Amino acid sequence: MAIETSGVDFGAYHLSANPDLYQPQLQNNFKFVFPDFGPLLKEGKTGEEDDAYIYDVSNILEVSLDSTGVPSYQQGVVEIRRGNSVAKYAGTISWQPITMRFNSYEGAHTKDAVMAWKALSYSIKRDTIAALDNVDVPYKQTCYLMEYSPDYRLQRTWKIVNAFPTEISFSDYDNSAQDSKVTIQMTL
Repeated sequence: MAIETSGVDFGAYHLSANPDLYQPQLQNNFKFVFPDFGPLLKEGKTGEEDDAYIYDVSNILEVSLDSTGVPSYQQGVVEIRRGNSVAKYAGTISWQPITMRFNSYEGAHTKDAVMAWKALSYSIKRDTIAALDNVDVPYKQTCYLMEYSPDYRLQRTWKIVNAFPTEISFSDYDNSAQDSKVTIQMTL
């Protein structure tokens, strides 16, 4: 069986002769680029301790990232009623949260890096929300998700503006699971 398009037949032999053209996109060809935060104060630290700051947060998060969702949105519908008729028009969009999972590497201090970014928007210790006009390190950041082909050619880039952690959860501790790794889930 062949599919005819513009006078050219596309069949199974055509697909197999061009593997680069019809290679399925793999799920593991991505890179999530986080902003350069500079040194961040660790959650619960005052700044006077020797280990109060964490450095290179963007690289720690990038290396520790195991999986991430892809930016997606939902478009609303505006309904205009007139008599018994309903006309529907495109409405505004709302972006869906992006959930990502990190491996918690002890040497890289992944948990400290995630919590330090969260601490920019909310302090658990003081139970306060951060000021929007924090000029030193704003909690809303711009991130980039880049998708690559199997031969590492850039396919598409998503620019995620005003991203900040809205939810952070950690995998449970389990004494009976000897080889399971600790993961961190963060939603932007």
